[in-house]
Amino acid sequence: MLPFLRDQYGNASSPYSFGTKAKYAVEHARRQIATSIGARPTEIIFTSGGSEANSWIFHGITEICRNQPIHIITSAIEHHSILNACRALRQKNVTTTYLPVNSVGLISIEDLETAITPHTKLVSIMLANNEIGTIQPVAEIGHILRKKGILFHTDAVQAVGHISTDTLALNVDFLTASAHKFNGPKGTGILYKRSGIILPPMIWGGKQEHDERAGTENVAGIVAAGYALEENTAKMEANAHCQRRMREIIIDYLVAKIPNAQLNGDPRNSLPGLISLSIPNVSGEALLHVLDMKGIVISTGAACNSKITEVSHVLKAIGLPEILAKGTVRISFGRNNVEQDSLIIAKEIISYCQKVNPACFDPKKMKREVAAHMTHNHGSTVQGHSSIARFEQGGFYACKNGDGYHCEKVDREKNIVSFSADASVHRHIFDCILRSNAETEYTCNESEEDLTFEQLPNTIKANNLF
Repeated sequence: MLPFLRDQYGNASSPYSFGTKAKYAVEHARRQIATSIGARPTEIIFTSGGSEANSWIFHGITEICRNQPIHIITSAIEHHSILNACRALRQKNVTTTYLPVNSVGLISIEDLETAITPHTKLVSIMLANNEIGTIQPVAEIGHILRKKGILFHTDAVQAVGHISTDTLALNVDFLTASAHKFNGPKGTGILYKRSGIILPPMIWGGKQEHDERAGTENVAGIVAAGYALEENTAKMEANAHCQRRMREIIIDYLVAKIPNAQLNGDPRNSLPGLISLSIPNVSGEALLHVLDMKGIVISTGAACNSKITEVSHVLKAIGLPEILAKGTVRISFGRNNVEQDSLIIAKEIISYCQKVNPACFDPKKMKREVAAHMTHNHGSTVQGHSSIARFEQGGFYACKNGDGYHCEKVDREKNIVSFSADASVHRHIFDCILRSNAETEYTCNESEEDLTFEQLPNTIKANNLF
């Protein structure tokens, strides 16, 4: 990277020798990146970052289909560059379906297939979530959509360089990445666009990037991105093994010491070097600053949204209650971390919790506090995907979960929801109502051993539910 900042700073689009050296370096980087993700060099376009690449896809699809009804499907836990693009496209009469996720952040293939309409032009599902690390079944999704002729994009910013991202195996038409996520420089993004797909330009100007993306190439950034991804890909398995070990150490240590600590994300299929951990009645933001003063850098969520202190949309989508969400920290490991770092982080977290809230080490006391705040009970007999709570025509309140339970009737005049189900389903129904910002009256019985929710009345009074 440095030679192209100090000595070889020619314009890659210029015909003189000073420029052709830069051009060669850009094309070499393009080949490096293509090889790393199982693509052709002509399918790689360089951008200023993942957000530009994501926005370009959505802009391009609306331009291609400007005279047609456009429907897009995405998930509730996407990066803000996706979610905000969908919101902006409302002005162009583009409709969007946001798929819910279950308690570990996975979408349902069944929900996806149900959401598809004759007007669905694009599906965008991230490969791995940037806050909780859950990896989606992208290859399976791509296989379904390819047969239906629907374009498929995956935001792989968090995944490229850390797990396999072979574009052919993933069955994707578009894949986006950003160099700073795999030890490259900030300000260099990557768009994979499958051969044969035309995407109208979003930036007008010269004929750079094969006449698809105008603007003088960031030669130094592109060269560094190529070498960084090549190196990360070559060492991917070794790095992943070390990061999984560090992840296991910190999780095992903290869970042993803080029994109420909760791991977020899919424990069976997540990014190797990312941990999302929630500790009830502990401020994640305060913990962040305390560790920062000790030279330990963690976050409470996505770095690009770290100035906003409200609970993240990802934690809301997985049904995490506020008492846990506010105590959530995100720990990520890189290839330069060692196992000792995990122990240091874990011990510092323990030390902080002991000072600010010793009660978090008492399983019974904290379980009562969490339950009192209407938590989503991950040990509940209700399994499957998170609820889709909505009012249907005729006054029916639908509560969809893995077992298919439904409420029975809504009386809009009396402001009462009526239903019949066992206690575990009542628990799930309460979660639905809470997510619609309703205030409910509920009953529970507390024993010395645990806090359990018993059979509830057949009606719930819900203020401001409608």
